[in-house]
Amino acid sequence: ITAALPANALVPAWAAHSEGRLAATPERLDEIVAGGHVAFVYAHADGTVDASAVPNGSALGCAGLVNRDGNVLAIMPHPERDGWNFNHLDRRSGDDVLAPSGGALLFKSFIEAVSSRCHPELVEG
Repeated sequence: ITAALPANALVPAWAAHSEGRLAATPERLDEIVAGGHVAFVYAHADGTVDASAVPNGSALGCAGLVNRDGNVLAIMPHPERDGWNFNHLDRRSGDDVLAPSGGALLFKSFIEAVSSRCHPELVEG
């Protein structure tokens, strides 16, 4: 689902909650990390990752998980609220307000992942 995103990409997305978060035993957290299930972590705009970037106390700073096959994504932020730069209150004055932002990039990656698994007639038509 995230294959179309560059490795370690910063994907801006609104965090509009305080309740949804990853919570698990230390053993289970180790399994999650070892299995490569952490798809997204909370980070500051400059890419630094630390506890102050995590708005909800999510273990591992986790913002999203994938299943073993990588075809199911559970994500806590709201990329649907962040499709274009005009959604950003902190955008720089030179930003193209109509340029796609994190949400649009993530949904584009979803579309590419689903399209690659569809029968060609469904994708072309």
